[in-house]
Amino acid sequence: MLTTTNPIGLDPEILADLRHEARLEASDQIQAVLEGRREFFDFYDVAGQVARLNRADLTHRLEAILTTDQRGAVFAAALSQSPAVLARAAMLMSQAVYGLAVQHAERVVRNAGGRHG
Repeated sequence: MLTTTNPIGLDPEILADLRHEARLEASDQIQAVLEGRREFFDFYDVAGQVARLNRADLTHRLEAILTTDQRGAVFAAALSQSPAVLARAAMLMSQAVYGLAVQHAERVVRNAGGRHG
């Protein structure tokens, strides 16, 4: 569950929509960079500044989200032809992309509140 506060008293449904749309857009953009369809993803860092992340930067951040066992499973999938191993790695990376997109969405909402507050 997202936990951003509502510093400017926006309708909670509007905040939820903003979070949802920001997360979906971030997920799509992150995936596009990882697949080579985009060069950068403009990720909001903890300070609310834009960090231009390329594929290597995103990979590093996604790996940081995964546990050691999960990273091992993803790396093993690169060497495997097993559909089950590949499916597990895809699921783990999808979860990591989701986690990074949620972080970005929280910061989008926080930054929006700061601009209007």
